[in-house]
Amino acid sequence: MLERVPELWFEDGSTVFQASHLAFRLHASVLSARSSVFSDILSPNPRLAPIEKGLYLDGSPLITLHDPAEDAQCFFLAIYDSGYFERPPARSTLIVILAILRLSTKYEVHYLRQRALHHLYLGYPDTLDGWDNRFNLATFSLDRNFGPYSNTPGESLAIFETCEKVQAKWMLPAILYECCRHDLQTILDHPRWEHGIEAQHKKTLLIGYVRQLEASREVLKFLTCPSLASCPQRGRCSEIRGKHAHAMNTDRWSFSDPLGIWDDGDWESMLHEGMCELCLPVYQAMHDDSKVVFWARLPEIYCLPSWSDLQAMKNTELGIVDL
Repeated sequence: MLERVPELWFEDGSTVFQASHLAFRLHASVLSARSSVFSDILSPNPRLAPIEKGLYLDGSPLITLHDPAEDAQCFFLAIYDSGYFERPPARSTLIVILAILRLSTKYEVHYLRQRALHHLYLGYPDTLDGWDNRFNLATFSLDRNFGPYSNTPGESLAIFETCEKVQAKWMLPAILYECCRHDLQTILDHPRWEHGIEAQHKKTLLIGYVRQLEASREVLKFLTCPSLASCPQRGRCSEIRGKHAHAMNTDRWSFSDPLGIWDDGDWESMLHEGMCELCLPVYQAMHDDSKVVFWARLPEIYCLPSWSDLQAMKNTELGIVDL
C-alpha cells in the first residue's frame, strides 16, 4: 500500500513518483529545471531509461524510483522547501546530508550536491586545524562511541561508503581515520562491513587500521625519550613520564587514535603531579610536531592521493558556486 507524503503531494502536480512504500506527486517542470537527469526522463523522448514508467495513479503518470524511501523524501524536500536543507552554518543531520548527497549526485542536482558536500566537509576536513575544531564547526552531530559493543561504526562506515560512491575522495582520509578509531572487532561484526563495504576497501581499511594503531605509539614517544639535560629535577620528571607510559601501555596502548590518545587532561595531570615548567612545554611541542607529521601521512596510510591533490579536488568541487 502506497503512503502519500502530505508535504510532497501537490494537487496540481503532474507526475507521481514512488520510492518503496512512499508516493510523491510532484511537478515535472520543477524537477526538470533542477535536474538534468529528470529533465531527460520526463521528456517525450528520453535518452535514459533507468526508471520504470507506464503506470498511472490518480490520473497522473507513475514513475518508480529504485531509491530508499527516506532518501527520496529528504531529496524532494530539499528541492521544494528552501528552509529544509540550508547552507552551512545551518544545522542538519547526518541522515539528511547523506541522503541528499547520494541522490543529488545520482540525479545531477549540482547545487544540492555541493551543499551536502560542504556540510559533510565541516565534520571531515582536510587540515589538522579543521580536525581539532570540527566539533565547533560541524553542522551535524559527531558524537560517536568508539568503545567495544558500540553501534556507531555503522555511521562512520555509511559515510565512507557514500563518499567513495559519489567520488568525494578528498574527505576520505578524515573519514577513514574516524572509522579506524572504532574497536576493530566492532567494525568486523557490524552488518555494513559484510554487506556494504567492497572487498578492496575492506583491505585498505584493515591495512590502514594497523598503520594508525602503530602511529598511536609514535605520537607518544615523548614519554620514553631521554630526559632534558637542563631539567632541574630530572629524576622526578622522568618518573612522571614513566608512570604515564606504563598507564598507556596497560590502558590505552590498543587505541587506534593518534590525534586523541593524549589530550589536555593528560598534560594537566602531568603538571599537577609536579613536572617542571621547563620540561612540559618541550614535550608538548614534541607531541604537537608528531601529530603534524601523522596528519601529513594520513592519505598515504589509506593509499590515497596526497593532500595537495585531494585539496585541489575539493577546491574544484566546492569553488564552483557560492554555497
